[in-house]
Amino acid sequence: MDNLILRRERSLIYGSLQAKYLLPLTIDDGATDALAVFRADLYTIRQDDRIPSSYSTQTPHVKRIVGTAGAILHLRRPLSVRPLGLYATYWGMVNFYGTKESVLPKFDRIAQSTFQGGAAAGLAIEGNTHFRLGFTYEYLSDTGLNPYPEHAHLLTLGITVVNPAALW
Repeated sequence: MDNLILRRERSLIYGSLQAKYLLPLTIDDGATDALAVFRADLYTIRQDDRIPSSYSTQTPHVKRIVGTAGAILHLRRPLSVRPLGLYATYWGMVNFYGTKESVLPKFDRIAQSTFQGGAAAGLAIEGNTHFRLGFTYEYLSDTGLNPYPEHAHLLTLGITVVNPAALW
C-alpha cells in the first residue's frame, strides 16, 4: 500500500560534494586482494519533507545533515577451483547533523551523529564480470521510508553481478 493512501509521506532530496581515497592492499603474500576506500561528503542540498508535519521535529532530520565520513574494505581471494573465489566487503559511515534546517547548507556545530554499516560475504564466479552469491547484513540508522526516522537491521541472501574493475 502506498504511504500517500495512509496520509503518511516522506520526500528526501539530498546531494553532496564527495571525496574518496582508494588504497589498494595486498594480504597473504598476494593471495588476497584488498581495497580500502575512505570517503567524506559535504552536503550541499538537503530536503526532508514529512507528512503529517507533526513528524517534522523528530531527528535525525536530513535538512540538518552536514556531512558524512566512512570507510569500505573490499576483499577477494581466488579458490584453487577456477573461476571460483571468495569475497567479503565491510563498510561503515557516520552521519553528522547540525542544528540549522535549510535546503542549502548552513554550517554550524555538530549536534548529533548516527552510524550505519554492514558486511557482505560469499562465493563468486570470477571473470570479466563477477557473479556473486552471498549474504549481506546492513544496519541503517534511518531507512528514509516513513515520515518518522526509524532504524533497520537487514539480512539478505542475494545474487549480484559486479564489474570488478569498478571496485579495483
